[in-house]
Amino acid sequence: MAKKEKVKYLKGSRLWGLLLFAILLFIDQITKLVADVYFVDVADAPSKIELLPGVIELCIAWNRGVAFSALENSKPLIKMAIVFGTALIMFILMICYLRTDKRRSCLRFALVLVIAGGVGNFIDRVYYQIWDAATATGVRDGVRDMVYLDFSGLLNQWFGWETNFLNFGVCNFADFFIVFGAVILIFAFLFFDRDALIPVGKYRVLANEQIAKEETKRKEKRAKKAGKLIEKANQQVAEAERHGKRADLATERVEKANAKKNKAE
Repeated sequence: MAKKEKVKYLKGSRLWGLLLFAILLFIDQITKLVADVYFVDVADAPSKIELLPGVIELCIAWNRGVAFSALENSKPLIKMAIVFGTALIMFILMICYLRTDKRRSCLRFALVLVIAGGVGNFIDRVYYQIWDAATATGVRDGVRDMVYLDFSGLLNQWFGWETNFLNFGVCNFADFFIVFGAVILIFAFLFFDRDALIPVGKYRVLANEQIAKEETKRKEKRAKKAGKLIEKANQQVAEAERHGKRADLATERVEKANAKKNKAE
């Protein structure tokens, strides 16, 4: 019984996110390390391993830019901006994760994927100092990529389409986590979240709860505002009554003074 309660607590807490993040980061770093050591240090290692020739291949490449090797030859200042920008984005996403309702599991899962992927590549960029031109040796000098993906050949083979649209180049697991997380985010914003465009399943219930909660807040705000107006009105009435009593007292004193004057005459 205690074990079930512990599992339930882990599922409903933010600890599962930390655990998932650690597992994903480990997968990313260990695959990078294995590919790096195998293709560089192992004698007689092939330049690539063809899992599906021309489509899926294992190899090793180092990227000193961003996705698809963009900005690889940019100035050091731009590369430093990339590093600091990545750190800032990951920090913001982490805050978003911590502030997200525990019941919004789809959104939280997507955030963990993106954060893990971003941190995985951030580690490589900092370790290999991609902003420093002196470290550009061509080997072990940037983000380690090891999975070559090109599905455009299949489109050409099956449908006769000559395109490079599905040629993703050499990627790594951090890239996969980021892309997968981004796709889940899109579905979360469309269907699988409390604030989704068209919430479905349990998220529709959460959406209705949120609507009811916001309506309750609006009613409380209106009631509070009305209470302040009533309190202010009561104060004005009380002030007017005090002024009225003062006026009556002054009139009474005047009448007494006139009575005494008439009597004296």
